[in-house]
Amino acid sequence: MKRQSFLLTAVAAVMLLPGIGAPLAAQPPASGGNQIGFGPGGPAPVGMWMGGRNNGMMDPTHSAAMLLLHRNDVRSELLISAQQREQLDSLDTAVQKDLRDKMMTAMQSVDFQSMAGLSPDERQAKLQEIRNQSLTIRQNNETETDKRLSKLLNARQYARLHELDYQWRGPLAIVDKKVADALTLTPEQSTKAMANYQAYTTASSKAIQAAMGDVRALFTGGNGAAPLSREQVQKEMQKRMASAQPAIEKAKKDAGDKTLELLTPEQKTKWKEMQGRPFIFRTNDE
Repeated sequence: MKRQSFLLTAVAAVMLLPGIGAPLAAQPPASGGNQIGFGPGGPAPVGMWMGGRNNGMMDPTHSAAMLLLHRNDVRSELLISAQQREQLDSLDTAVQKDLRDKMMTAMQSVDFQSMAGLSPDERQAKLQEIRNQSLTIRQNNETETDKRLSKLLNARQYARLHELDYQWRGPLAIVDKKVADALTLTPEQSTKAMANYQAYTTASSKAIQAAMGDVRALFTGGNGAAPLSREQVQKEMQKRMASAQPAIEKAKKDAGDKTLELLTPEQKTKWKEMQGRPFIFRTNDE
């Protein structure tokens, strides 16, 4: 039981890393396999609540373009045609499948059983290695998606989408190397911005973990209760995730405000220009 507890914790730790939960959560159920791994039949663990169009713990260092293109207010702003909507839906399905498949392949290569015997420092190093590999997969996916969007949208739509993306992500987006280069950040500014971003992810992870509680009980049952179905687990996780949202938003705003203070007047002007005309995102718009 203690060994199984560690494995579930290790899976949860990986799923809590920004940008990893959503693609793995989308994996459809299958028969057979194990109960805690990422192989066929493995549950869609903690990452399940990170999927969907109303993002949970969003990673502002990565583009949210595809997420935004599913919002009605953004589609109206960009004057997306009916034909483009169909093309965007097909593109989204394709890129999500590609990302999910590559993430799943990467996770299946991880021997979580052997990690139980590692020291705390070794386990942390292994989790960081998994995170780095996953982030590389995601970055490559984003680059390819952006290329395809540049062909699907006209020049005006494509430019405005990027402006809205920066507005949506907020000042923590400057941790993204492409944004940092555009603003010509100094090494000192980049280091401090990264520290703010890490403070955001730490605070968000703590809020999520507190809200999620004992995730294992949802899959294994507790006090004699039967395990919940996939649909029931997803509904319960979404409910718990919603309760963590205020704390996540506060952490993002606090870190974003501190990051904005790092910029020079000239950089602030440039950042404002990159965001274009202010846009008000409607609440609960899908």
